[in-house]
Amino acid sequence: DEAGVVFMEAFAYLHSPIIQEIKKTVQSGAIGKVTMAEAAFFIVPPKPEDIRWKKETLGGGVYDVGCYPISLFLNLFEEIKAAAHFTGQGVDDFAGMYFGYADGKKLSISCGMCTSQRADRFYLYGTEGTLEAPIPYNAKGALHYSIVRGDVVTTKTMQVEDNYKLEIEQLGRCVLNGEKPWVSHRFSIENAKIIDRVLEAIGY
Repeated sequence: DEAGVVFMEAFAYLHSPIIQEIKKTVQSGAIGKVTMAEAAFFIVPPKPEDIRWKKETLGGGVYDVGCYPISLFLNLFEEIKAAAHFTGQGVDDFAGMYFGYADGKKLSISCGMCTSQRADRFYLYGTEGTLEAPIPYNAKGALHYSIVRGDVVTTKTMQVEDNYKLEIEQLGRCVLNGEKPWVSHRFSIENAKIIDRVLEAIGY
């Protein structure tokens, strides 16, 4: 900042218009007051020589994929509980987390590098309905989410451009036009602090 250099953490999925649309939908009261949320992000195990399996390069599922759902629901938590399975190299290939909010909301996250195919999704449960979002992080093309209220299911589909392209274009506008980075320094630091608390809870 002192040198006038623009810096932004590369969370490309946060630039996706469908993520912003879902945020507005929830804030509009489409499912009432949110009382609970759950999210999952699993990937196929990387090759054995991959740095994500090495403790000295801070490998593990929480760092690599867990950071996404944690950032998706970034907030101040009164309580964090977590457990994990560790490989012989000392890194987590599966982790489950519980977050308790000050206002009573609950959040469940599971992540890892242990499935036969990739799986990412998140659900929001409200007093009047549920929002189901089977949306892969950083995905492009035709993406959809659904609002479920009793027996009525309303699905919305959006065409989404490449998230990495949107991210780079936004950074370019920050450099050229003085636009503020979409992913703020405060956001990145708060997310990192929560990840640290999760890693401490699982005994990383």
